[in-house]
Amino acid sequence: MKRVGFCGGSSFFELGSASDMLNFFSYLNKLSRTERDRYLLERIYFKYIKFDEIDESCALLNELKNLCSEDFIHKFSKYFESIKWCSESAKEFYEDWNVYQEIKIIITEMPYCISEMERPKEEYDALTLSDVPFWLR
Repeated sequence: MKRVGFCGGSSFFELGSASDMLNFFSYLNKLSRTERDRYLLERIYFKYIKFDEIDESCALLNELKNLCSEDFIHKFSKYFESIKWCSESAKEFYEDWNVYQEIKIIITEMPYCISEMERPKEEYDALTLSDVPFWLR
């Protein structure tokens, strides 16, 4: 089973299996309340977080975290922590270098990790909701 995690800025974290990531987002989607919430979750799941949506996406994840069961938090707390860390890293990288290194889900196994981190943003932008995310391929 593929290992996946989040990357952003100069950071990346291996978190677990692709199946675990699917369970993480499935649960959060059930807790989402608005179309905007679902849009932001879909951006993370399928593509990447846009720079101007980092704070809003992090706020949403924090809100949803507060609605999660204790069992879910016990299993997935590192997912919330790592995306927050990647968000801070991405903002700092942008401040230092004026380059946005997108916050996204990647395959974390070598050698796939390198190509996943370097995949052009345009390839993500071309994905539709009917496509399989790159990290699940």
